[in-house]
Amino acid sequence: MTTRRIRLKEVAAPAADARILAFEPADAEPFEFEPGQHVCLSATLNGEKFTGYYSIASRPHPAGRFELCIKPVADGSPLGEHLARIAPGDEFECSPPGGTFRLREPLRDTVFVAAGTGITPFRAMLHDLLDGPEDRHQGRGITLIFGARHPDGLYFRGEFEQLQAKRPRFRFWPTISGPHADWSGRRGRVQSHLDEALGNRRDATDVYICGPRSMLDDVRARLTASGFDERAIHYEKYG
Repeated sequence: MTTRRIRLKEVAAPAADARILAFEPADAEPFEFEPGQHVCLSATLNGEKFTGYYSIASRPHPAGRFELCIKPVADGSPLGEHLARIAPGDEFECSPPGGTFRLREPLRDTVFVAAGTGITPFRAMLHDLLDGPEDRHQGRGITLIFGARHPDGLYFRGEFEQLQAKRPRFRFWPTISGPHADWSGRRGRVQSHLDEALGNRRDATDVYICGPRSMLDDVRARLTASGFDERAIHYEKYG
């Protein structure tokens, strides 16, 4: 597989346990991808090569810039620990964007279900669809159910709230599964809000799921048990 060099441009921290890494190509060639795709980063550490796959967290950029949202220490890998320490200017080898987790055409009503860093590809999709001069989703209804144990785990919450204010047909439903006295929003796991999100549009809705394997498998099982069309269920597993 042909790889190319990319260079870290900026580092930001949306939460204490996460990092947004903004990269740009080290060469002058364009970096093209579709929202929902991922890249494979590789680095040689102490003489050994390590690789990791990460979903792209940003919409396509004319200058080839793209962002990843990672939890660098939580995965316990040498590459993850290395990503926790990198600084602007550091370079990596990067695969071409790949993966089939992309929006299906024609666009229909859509429910996104995410937990943890499973929100990453949905951030790219939602900004591409909604954060422009025109609503690319052609007036279809979109709901994002995003779950975390605590409010700090709701990465990009402010961005999604702004999209909701800008696009009335977009509903953002953050939900907390852990105890938190100051939280006045939805509670429980994302699965418990799925039926409400689908409403009476089950036959005209696509569901996209991304996050921990246990959550994803449970959402899929609930949908199929209710007779939901399996061809309208799209997913990406993490872990």
